[in-house]
Amino acid sequence: MAPVILQKTWIFLRSLSMIVWTIVAALLGTGFGIMLSFVEPDELVTHWLGMLGSLFIRALTLMVVPLVFCSIILGVAGIVDIGGSVGKLGLRTVGFYTLTTIVAVLEGLAFVQSFKFAWNTGFEEEYIPIYTNPSSAIWDETARVSIINLEHVDEFFTLATAALVSMKFAGESALTNVTSLVYNEARTISFRLPDLLPSGSVSDISVFDSNGALNFVVPNGSLSISSGVSDTEAISSGESISNSITNLLTMVVPRNAFGTFVGLPNNSASLLGMITFALCFAIALTVLKRKNSNMSNALIDTIRQVLDVILLMTQTIMKITPFAVFSLIVQAIGQQSIDELAATMQSLGVLFGTVLFAFAFHAIVFLGLLLFLFTRKNIFVHYKQVSPALSLAFASASSASTLPVTIDSCQNNVGVSEHVSKFVLSLGAALNMDANAIFQPAIIIWLAYTEGIAVTFADQIIICIVAALASMGASPAPGLTPAVILVWSAVFPQYPVPEAIAYVMALDWLLDRCITSINVGGDTVVASMIDTLNDKHNNKMSAKFMEEGKQTGSSSDDENEVTLDELDIKIVTDKTDLDKK
Repeated sequence: MAPVILQKTWIFLRSLSMIVWTIVAALLGTGFGIMLSFVEPDELVTHWLGMLGSLFIRALTLMVVPLVFCSIILGVAGIVDIGGSVGKLGLRTVGFYTLTTIVAVLEGLAFVQSFKFAWNTGFEEEYIPIYTNPSSAIWDETARVSIINLEHVDEFFTLATAALVSMKFAGESALTNVTSLVYNEARTISFRLPDLLPSGSVSDISVFDSNGALNFVVPNGSLSISSGVSDTEAISSGESISNSITNLLTMVVPRNAFGTFVGLPNNSASLLGMITFALCFAIALTVLKRKNSNMSNALIDTIRQVLDVILLMTQTIMKITPFAVFSLIVQAIGQQSIDELAATMQSLGVLFGTVLFAFAFHAIVFLGLLLFLFTRKNIFVHYKQVSPALSLAFASASSASTLPVTIDSCQNNVGVSEHVSKFVLSLGAALNMDANAIFQPAIIIWLAYTEGIAVTFADQIIICIVAALASMGASPAPGLTPAVILVWSAVFPQYPVPEAIAYVMALDWLLDRCITSINVGGDTVVASMIDTLNDKHNNKMSAKFMEEGKQTGSSSDDENEVTLDELDIKIVTDKTDLDKK
């Protein structure tokens, strides 16, 4: 009897979906983590409890570079090919989807920054307004570095309050001491960089007084970062803004293509540079193929096969998501006090409320305005007409599974023509992910603040660029976590993925459903607008041809009518590519 019960129990447990297991793991991890918070375990204990989750994140990070490179090449090549194959219909579709994605990214950035006063309250005590200027010093080009302490009790530093700056370089055991300090600005210590400095980044900067007592420490201890200040404080001069823009441009245009993948001896891999290279490579490959119609598709086929392999590996890694969620949540909660945990949960709740509010603004205000301008229709009436598709999108969290219902709703309820609905909605399922574009900037900025990392103006530009690319089909991996890791790796390559990503993974099942519903709704709005524009164009052309027919005595309507045959479009999109939403 007992073996039969155990067998039935095992069959029942195996039948549960990944969503149920993830929710159970998140609840168990939260409970166990709260118990650890009361015990205040040793750091070594939480380290090993979170080891599986850390390895899970490392494995996903390993997939990012080949996944993004192959996806961008195939995606861009397909978009360029569509634009050249179907004329105005393809250009309008790609153009509208690009417009909505760009606006969605800016909405996400604007909303998270506008409500920072609400969600950032839990981290205010972690910020110490001490930073270096410039934030990145090149030894043979930068002659002077300043340390600014905005909360120091003295208006000017003196030899008694600051007599020695001690710096430790990463990988070096010896300290570099600087005693020739300058106090010519309020709350600022400046010094010239000594000769023969070790190469690498500074891992610790400490300031001592004349008695050898520790005065203060620069947060995060590196000249390559600016920690503990707001964006306006960090960018305090035109020179700082210029340096930020220069660093951004050098990241966008790399000088070594292979270095963007694996890094160079004195530089780390640049995901943003790799994305630029992949974009240019894809466009050049498409142009070359157009010029030479006999050119083989072997390269594209090889890249597609490599992408299939990477996706299979990623999907295999994602199967241990419940265990990784449990491990990461236990580590994240267990090493926090109850007060810190309460502050984190409060901040996370406000953040998700902000994201949902941004979703509603995009779906109702922005898309509603577009729909009214082009079709004179009410957005609420439109959503009611496509409600079967929206309901299925929320239930399935898959645009691919929803696509047949979406096409049927647009054709029968909205009145979109067959060829427009099939083409626009099929392309939108793979290309249009506005809600992802809203979510990613918000969560990346929140994760940065949980780690005490200041998000500079240049960082925000990089977030917008990478989030827009990632949300337009650049990362077809399932779930939200791989896309978040992608954007984080591009913006903050020197920092590991924060442990707070465990909270995102725990709520992935709910967020993914909201995101898919917004995306499908956006697809239907674009399809309705393009169908209206297409009807106006056809009516205008018909009137023109009828007028010409009257003048010439012959009708040319039948010769110039836009038919389905002329728009015979074959969209070959892998189901896995569509499931990325």
